[in-house]
Amino acid sequence: MVLDFLRSLVLFPPDDTASNLNPGRPGTRDPQEPSEHGSINLGALFQIESEGAE
Repeated sequence: MVLDFLRSLVLFPPDDTASNLNPGRPGTRDPQEPSEHGSINLGALFQIESEGAE
């Protein structure tokens, strides 16, 4: 029964994938520095319906 339910689920890809991440600054001396490394757009996780899309 649980397996049937799991098979019925439809998976959607995330908004951000390796092909569209912000790469940051390539060749930086310290890639762990927050201002130097890339980021993932998490806007979809923090949207408030009453305020509309960001």
